[in-house]
Amino acid sequence: MRRRLVASFDVGSGSTKAEVYQLTYDTSTQRWLVDAEPLLSLVEDVLLAHDLETQSPAECLSESITNALTQAICRLADKARATGPIDVLDGVATAVFRRAKNANEVLERASRESGVSLRVIDQQAEGRLGWATCRALHPDAVLAWDSGGASFQISGECQGELSVFEGPWGASTATAALIREVRGSEFARNSSVNPVSMEECMKLKRLLVERMPDPPVWLAGALPGRVGCFGGGTSAFNVARLVLAADGVDNADVRISRETLTLALERQCAGKSDDELIARGFELQVDMTVPKVVLVLAVLEHVLGDGADVKYRPANGSCAGVAMQLAFSL
Repeated sequence: MRRRLVASFDVGSGSTKAEVYQLTYDTSTQRWLVDAEPLLSLVEDVLLAHDLETQSPAECLSESITNALTQAICRLADKARATGPIDVLDGVATAVFRRAKNANEVLERASRESGVSLRVIDQQAEGRLGWATCRALHPDAVLAWDSGGASFQISGECQGELSVFEGPWGASTATAALIREVRGSEFARNSSVNPVSMEECMKLKRLLVERMPDPPVWLAGALPGRVGCFGGGTSAFNVARLVLAADGVDNADVRISRETLTLALERQCAGKSDDELIARGFELQVDMTVPKVVLVLAVLEHVLGDGADVKYRPANGSCAGVAMQLAFSL
């Protein structure tokens, strides 16, 4: 039986993810198939969007974050190679690289030093990767919701065509909006936004909604229906799950609703310091806990509505989708 090993990378605006998959050749279809579970799954936080937001003007990624990213990708690539003879190391770079003027230079350096082939993809392509990843986790989903550091995407099929709703907000950009526009302060990389009052939460939610496109007809037509969302430990969806759990919500099936999440935000997060949030189990990227939850609420309110059946399952970014694309191209 013919087999190959591939390493897929998802270089996001808030973290860099990598997975190693075994591909098996199916003689009946004459295609390479991706095994259901990765042999290795890794992630490193590299807050690229935060870095870009702190530049004045926000045009180029700094040398320090470029160094951090390159080193992170090299470490991930070395660990991937340690699993066995990797045939292909391939990855995509998303929202922050669509904004940064020096994106090509940053990625060229990371590719050269790590041996990973990296390319910037547009938001439509990012949404398609999210759809592929989501469907492997939520076979019954009619919509796939992916949210990162600088954008979010909602994807779904309409009349046999895959469509993507392009959301302009992510965790880092929502955090910057809270600091700059709700508070009128300067965004500094190493300062925390906490504590955040409930009044500030609602102001931020209104701001995010006001600058969000209206949902298209195809998306509204898919509702009510299962909305599959996915992401790792620092994803907005997992943070929402943790906040609901801290509030005593039985989320064994990890469903997220606007009403219960709003109440949980007020009781578990609003007005809390970093230390208080950490004590509640929100230690990962604690400074973005509140903006992440508020962003989820804004999308639920403006795009999906109360009838959506939103369910979260963990995934290491869109690495699975990248691996599927690799298998299809071989």
